[in-house]
Amino acid sequence: MIRPAAGLGHARFYLGEGGYRATGLPDPGLWQYSPLVRFLPNLTREVLRRKVPGVAGWIDQKHRRTRHEWLNTHLEGGEAKFAPVDKLTR
Repeated sequence: MIRPAAGLGHARFYLGEGGYRATGLPDPGLWQYSPLVRFLPNLTREVLRRKVPGVAGWIDQKHRRTRHEWLNTHLEGGEAKFAPVDKLTR
């Protein structure tokens, strides 16, 4: 879950000064730089994924495990609350 101050920081970072000021939201202070915190870890992971054999598979398995854990937590062992359409009709 993203902290409210971090959310304001993301808005300020991506909207720019003028766009953010127009929203009337409070000044996020140093939180406006919060998206930059992920730059080095993301860059490192991406370079390793491209250059080191096996890293892409490891990252994929880690993300799959995280998604499955999230689904199990939020579905509480039940089925999804939606049913995909089997056949498109007009």
